[in-house]
Amino acid sequence: MPQEDVQRVAADDAGGGVVTKLTNPGILERVLADVETFTKYGFAATLLPGSPRTVALTHPARASVPPAVRVQIPVRARALIASVGPLLRTLVRVCMDPVDPSTDVEAVVDLECEDDGPSGRGDTADAAARAAHDVHMLIRNSMGAALFLRLSIILPGGVNREEVRAVMAGNPDVCYPSIHLVDRATHSLSSGGASRAVSIPLATVSSEAHAALSLPAPFCLRGLDITKLRLRSLAQPDSDACPPAKRQRLQDITDTSVTVALPPVSSRMCTVRLTPVVYYLAQALLHSDQATVSTLDAGRATLGAPADAPRPRIIVVCIDKVANLHRVLMLARDYVLPVVPVVAGSAETVRGARLMHTRVVVATHGSDRANVQRLEAAASGFFKDQGISPLTFGSDLGPHFAGFASKVVHTVCEVLAAIETAKAASADQDESFDVAAIDLHDAALTLHDLPAVTRHTSRDAAGRCLSTAGVLMLGFERNGLPQVLQDAATKWVQLPTRSSLNVVATLSVILHVLWGQQAATDGHV
Repeated sequence: MPQEDVQRVAADDAGGGVVTKLTNPGILERVLADVETFTKYGFAATLLPGSPRTVALTHPARASVPPAVRVQIPVRARALIASVGPLLRTLVRVCMDPVDPSTDVEAVVDLECEDDGPSGRGDTADAAARAAHDVHMLIRNSMGAALFLRLSIILPGGVNREEVRAVMAGNPDVCYPSIHLVDRATHSLSSGGASRAVSIPLATVSSEAHAALSLPAPFCLRGLDITKLRLRSLAQPDSDACPPAKRQRLQDITDTSVTVALPPVSSRMCTVRLTPVVYYLAQALLHSDQATVSTLDAGRATLGAPADAPRPRIIVVCIDKVANLHRVLMLARDYVLPVVPVVAGSAETVRGARLMHTRVVVATHGSDRANVQRLEAAASGFFKDQGISPLTFGSDLGPHFAGFASKVVHTVCEVLAAIETAKAASADQDESFDVAAIDLHDAALTLHDLPAVTRHTSRDAAGRCLSTAGVLMLGFERNGLPQVLQDAATKWVQLPTRSSLNVVATLSVILHVLWGQQAATDGHV
């Protein structure tokens, strides 16, 4: 192996800036689109001449101070490693300025799984090759976003990091020198020592129709003192302009980190369900320097309509892929189905229904009849496998929403007609009726709340809109909401992100925010 490649691959341990050469079309195009928001942190991307099309991504030097927050993500099986990629992509995108994901947040992906090659563990060279491929799948499924993150990977037992680095150096398609690889036998990345640890509590919920599920509790970051979080990227204790008292304070706060320990990834849906955790964590970091944040725990203000006057709600999710349809239906099953009256969790108790007055429906393009049929067949298969009826996805929504009652998959035109019918029925009864589109938009209300951290639920305009709108709409993955549905919207709401989240991640956050609001209103925590 050329000496220059050995130096480049080992540079992450030396602390110097490194260059990642990207040739995968999906990764490099996304990195070129994303890098602009990270140039202030020392990243740069250059399109190199020649073929194949190659982008050189220059990383800043790895930070010498501990991160403000370390997120531990245990993975129990090799087949699940790639599913962590979308969670890392979401983590990067929800870390808004001034949060620097390459300094302030460290993701530690702990590959607890043993190597399971064709002949058991196989020889070490084969194990290293498989580990390098797993890292590549993690990066690819993050669409390259994980390259902007302070990322460490604890390798499976028996896998040597130097051998993995050698594999990476010999194959430019899987070479990611900025990632910190850690041998399991010697790693010291843990929640012990000076680090303060917060384990994510799970609320176990179940229904008569399916087995118990473990979801992040409505107030999933309770116990995290956000007044003590400080962004490392803003701390410069060695600066001549920094007063001695402030220099000492900055030194004190950089001596420890907060470790947020996620539950083990044990299925492909785990990371979708955990998406709200990284959203709330990024919000906690974003608000950590605000003087008023220490007062948030003083009360438990509720948001939206009072508990005795619940508003029916339709959530329309625009989908054109069967894979996303399954994820949407599973999230709807998790949050919308009625639950058994008393349900106990490891750290929380949730009683009664969660989002009983909500129904999730899917919209798709009616012009592609074959795809409509594929989605309808996939939905039918899902309900059959689960042993449930589409009509159990929410309680009786009343005559206003009759257009949504018969099925889950609708064309965009059918959704529009049903919305217009509901609007007209509300107008006849002099009722207000908002249709809220959830997307990045110039006129959008931005959601700023921290219910998962402090038990406090902000009464901001965006939160009230989510809580009281008759219809919430999420657009297609690539092109957003169709124009006819945009025209039907009366309000816009957006999550605070660097760039748009995918539709499933957005839905997961919205459902959890609504669930947290419902839990606060009903006192079920």
